[in-house]
Amino acid sequence: MSKLRLSSCSALAAALFALQAPALAGPTAPEPTPAKAATPTAPETEFTALVAVTHLFDSGLDRTSASVATTRVALEVEYDFRLGGRWFAEIQLEGDYSSYQLHKFTSLVPGRSRVLKDAVLVDIVPLIGYELNRGWSILGGGRLEIGAASGASLRDSVTVAGILAVRHSFFNGAIILTLGGSFGSRLGGGTQVLPFLQLDSGRNSDILGSRFGFETRHNGGQLTYRLTDSILLLVGGRLDEREYRLASGSQGQRGVWRESGLELGGGVGFAPAKNWRVSVTGGVEVGRTIRLDDRFGGKIFERDVAPSPFVSVEMHATF
Repeated sequence: MSKLRLSSCSALAAALFALQAPALAGPTAPEPTPAKAATPTAPETEFTALVAVTHLFDSGLDRTSASVATTRVALEVEYDFRLGGRWFAEIQLEGDYSSYQLHKFTSLVPGRSRVLKDAVLVDIVPLIGYELNRGWSILGGGRLEIGAASGASLRDSVTVAGILAVRHSFFNGAIILTLGGSFGSRLGGGTQVLPFLQLDSGRNSDILGSRFGFETRHNGGQLTYRLTDSILLLVGGRLDEREYRLASGSQGQRGVWRESGLELGGGVGFAPAKNWRVSVTGGVEVGRTIRLDDRFGGKIFERDVAPSPFVSVEMHATF
């Protein structure tokens, strides 16, 4: 989403590489041994899907009487498959619909019409990779993103980017780190270069013991602890960044709504089968900011938002 993935995990990425450094260096005088196959950095075939309904409760913007609440329905789908030999591919599709309840925003943008009522965000990321040795891979691909408020021009709501990254597996394939960069367009004009960072769980997800596990989330991750065969405790976080093209009749007049924040929370999950789960989580979004630009890229306002409590109901499935 013209954004970095798991930007808050940069320290974790460095730590993981540090832990692997001795292994990469190898013994000083190794004895000849048969060559080992590279640790796979992608499964043969895997399909994952997540459906979530989230509500962020009303929270005030600093230095003003304005406040905002948001209800969001999201879908995340990823399909990983082999192309043959060392080649593999991934297709990531992420989309959501958001309904905004804005209060007293005329204190920020005078006018009679609303700045933003509802919006759609769609993110499509196709990647092709080639496996090297010792669990390393190189990947390339692109991103197509559509961020549009209701009534906005679709043509003016599209951004594209190219992606180039390297990938390495840790702990015998339990965690897979992808690190690189993307270069592309942004709403409101201009280009941008951003980090591209993903942290994924591999085939050995129970890295901390039989009851613990790690799961990938869009722009984040989640640690799980299995209380029983079907009940899990969840704790995690994710970075939420989004931008929408506004309609010509809104107060933004074809401008751009930009929003970012870090969601932190936990909850409980019910998993009647190994490959799917229903969970209820809650927490708070911190560091949230909202900015409105005009159609020429000029800033109309930018405000920090008070910590926003949220509650979410999710269904997660893997095939």
